[in-house]
Amino acid sequence: TAFKLYDTYGFPLDIVNDIAEKQGFSVDEAGFREHMSVQKKKSKQAWAGSGDKGLAGQFAALTGAGLESEFIGYDCLAATGRIVALLDAEGQPVERLNSGTGFMVTLKTPFYGESGGQMGDTGRVQAPTGSARVLDTLKPAAGLIVHKIEVGSGEILADQEVELFVEEGERIATARNHSATHLLHAALRRVLGEHVKQAGSLVGPSRLRFDFTHISGLSAEELQQVENEVNRAILADAPIVTQVMSYDAAVHEKQAMALFGEKGFLPYAIGKSGLMVMTRQLAYEWSRSGVTLCAVAPGFIKGGMNEGLIQKEVFVNYLSGRTPIGRMGTVEELVSTVLFLASDDARYINGETIVMDGGMTGYTPEGLLDFM
Repeated sequence: TAFKLYDTYGFPLDIVNDIAEKQGFSVDEAGFREHMSVQKKKSKQAWAGSGDKGLAGQFAALTGAGLESEFIGYDCLAATGRIVALLDAEGQPVERLNSGTGFMVTLKTPFYGESGGQMGDTGRVQAPTGSARVLDTLKPAAGLIVHKIEVGSGEILADQEVELFVEEGERIATARNHSATHLLHAALRRVLGEHVKQAGSLVGPSRLRFDFTHISGLSAEELQQVENEVNRAILADAPIVTQVMSYDAAVHEKQAMALFGEKGFLPYAIGKSGLMVMTRQLAYEWSRSGVTLCAVAPGFIKGGMNEGLIQKEVFVNYLSGRTPIGRMGTVEELVSTVLFLASDDARYINGETIVMDGGMTGYTPEGLLDFM
């Protein structure tokens, strides 16, 4: 069945549809969705029965009571928050914790809760009456972030203001690995084909695991090609621009790739590094209605936006040394490229991203190729 091909062998539904159509068959998509729904329920049951996640009922009660946590960890790794829920190791509400482990919810927190394949943050809590270690951070429901804590000294009281400190080294390492999953995804699609889709991931401070759909295992040559693509992207040292927005805005306004075919309600952090893949995907979807889509990905443009940087000689020298053309781009060059893509001269171009960075993206400093 189509679901077995998807669930066991990793074949995306659209590929199964294409193959079946060419052979004169049709796919029972309603049956596929029904099997998918059953599988999701099984996964949720397995999730609820393991470790701390066996406390799903207690955490659900917090959500039912209207408790929410605001995540502020994109902007800071330390903050002050008021404890709005305190639970013991069994998930029962308590007024104080003076030993052992328990769970804590604050109105706002810089701690990232485990979700989307990324492991939860660790760190520490400092209260007026004591201190605790944050062993893990969970996200059992949308809008709810739960800190698993272990009291180190004194006691932690409900409804008190506490200082929250994320373990900076681990967060930075995890962020690097998270970015690497996106680079790996783009590289796999470039080397193997655009049928490749992410099917899951595990991201932590020491490693990452990336699951993807493909018709076969990778050859040694393909693995080397993927590694080279990822290394080149890392060495390009392109800046990452982050915006927090809704799922719909991310997909329709910023052309982010929608994975797993599911609608979400939480903000998505969008990086420019996926621009090429996003542009191709949206162009493919819109081309059937006669709409073409291209994009311009500028590097450093000499204009008002970079006025402060242009005045720093050290920065200009550094940039010139990394750019084969030896200078920044101009506003006129950027505008002329946009006008070209919008003109009839470019009517046969679709799904392309023009990178304007003076050759920086394809430039590898002498000697670094030895490591690739």
